[in-house]
Parts: sequence; structure tokens; C-alpha cells
Amino acid sequence: MATKARYAELEGKIKDQAAAESTAQAETANAAAAQQRQSAQWIARFRPFLAYPGQEGHDPGQLVFVPGTADPEKFAQAQRRYEAFKAFYAEYRQAEFPNGKTAELEELAERAAPERLRAFEEGFADRERSVVTEAKQQIAAALQQLDHDSRWKTDSAIKPPLIDAKWMASIDAAVANVAAALGEAAPQTVEVRENYAALVAKDRELRALRAARTTLSPSIYAAPDQDELTEKAKQIVVADRAGAKVLKVSLPKDAWADKTVEGWTDTTKTVWQVKTFREINAQVAAKDPTGVYLHAVYLARDKTSGVLPVRLHEIPSLAR
Repeated sequence: MATKARYAELEGKIKDQAAAESTAQAETANAAAAQQRQSAQWIARFRPFLAYPGQEGHDPGQLVFVPGTADPEKFAQAQRRYEAFKAFYAEYRQAEFPNGKTAELEELAERAAPERLRAFEEGFADRERSVVTEAKQQIAAALQQLDHDSRWKTDSAIKPPLIDAKWMASIDAAVANVAAALGEAAPQTVEVRENYAALVAKDRELRALRAARTTLSPSIYAAPDQDELTEKAKQIVVADRAGAKVLKVSLPKDAWADKTVEGWTDTTKTVWQVKTFREINAQVAAKDPTGVYLHAVYLARDKTSGVLPVRLHEIPSLAR
């Protein structure tokens, strides 16, 4: 009887141990499944912020990246995506993971996310500095250009310097980029706008003075082709300036000037060509819908053939 009792007791312990092991295995499996489910949910939320095109979970509306300086209008969107990611990451840091995290989640959350946030903060600040610096440097250079020669202040025969249209257009674009990147209310935008306003005011002041000092030179050319050249100069200005009405034309030189040009006719360098031109300038006063302007027109004629002008183009005066 004692032997049977001990056997029964041992058998019971074995069964209890097996049951405990089975329960532990089930709990481990449940915990692993719970870990997988919870991690998968967070992974799905991390990916849109981190995944680049072609990667799983990519969402262009949520991807956190630093746009280039050529796309300042994207800065505000990029900043909003960064703030959204930062808030999401703070939420993640508060979450509890009783069953632990998968290796994939730890890779995204503990390495990729902090690295992306840091890279954005450093890169975005650098992009903002670049945009602002570009505008400030252009404005400063333009102001220096207006100040570099002051002889016009004491000599009324000298015209003051100006900022040409191409340069001013570049400055306009640089200032607009600052506003697009930082927003109109940003302190740096306000500063750039103030500097720009000072430049524009000074340019307008000098432009008005230059216009007052810009006059049509007396016409002294009196050769037989005078009428032909006068008409050609008119045609060039009317074709170039929409709505232009020619007020007066002057030929301020008394004769053509000869000019010889030599060079290869093409990139194969098989034929060397020598051309002799006759050239002369004309001045054309014209009015269009934007104002009255004085144009300098360059005329050239092939001296060999002596037929019609073969090279005609306008060199607009900066005094407009």
C-alpha cells in the first residue's frame, strides 16, 4: 500500500509539473503574440514618417526630410511634418510595453527615429540660414554697387549707378524665398524685408536722378543712308518693346566705324573666316505703357557685300 501511495504521489507531481510547463509555454506564446501585435501597431505608425520612396509604408504627406534651398515653399510643410513626428515620438516614449518590443520596433524607435529627428533639426536650420544668407548677401552687394562710385554727387555730367533688371529680379526671388521658407512674421524675414525696402528706395532715388541726367545726344550723321538707319533703329525698338511709340531718333556719330573679326566658321576648325563690318550706334527715345525710355541701338553692316544690315540688336540703356 505504501508503495502505491508513493507512486500515486509521484505521478501527481509529474502531472502537475507537465501542466505548469504547458501553462508557461502558453503564457510565453501569448506574451510573444501580444508583443508582436503591439510592436506591429507602432511600426505601422512609425513607417510613414521614416520610409523613403520605394520603402514599405512610404507616405509623401508624412515623410520627415529637409527640402532643398531651391524649394523654400516646402519648408513650412516640412516643419509641420517634423512637429507631427516629434509629438508622435513623445507619445511613443510614454507607452508601456509589458511584453517587450520586437527587434524591428527597437530599430525604428531607438535608432532610426532619434537619428531622423536630429538630422532634420540640424539640416533644416542649415537650410534656413542658407536662404537668409543668400538674400542678405545679394542685398548687401547691390547696396555696395550703388555706393562704389560717388563722383556723380559732385559732377552732374556723371550718371549714378543702378541695379540692372536681371540682378534686381534675382534679389526679388531671394527675398521671396526667405518669406516662403520662414513665413512673413519671422524676425529674419522682417529684417530682410527692411533691408530690401532700403535698397529699392535708394535704387528708385538714383534711377530718378539718372533719368533726369539722361538726354538724347544731338544727331550729327548726315550720310545718304541716314534715313535707312533711322528707320531700322525705329523698327528694332518697336519690335522689342510692346506698345512702344518712337518719339525721336538720333545718330550721334558722324560716320561708320570699321571693325574686323576673325575666327573659325565652326567647331571642326576647317575654315578660317575674316569678316569686316561697319558699325554705328543710334539712340531712340520711345514711350511705351510703362514709361519713356532712351534706348541705345547697335547697327552693323557687312562691309564686303555692302547690302543690308546683317547684324542688328538692341542694347537697352540702364537709364530707364
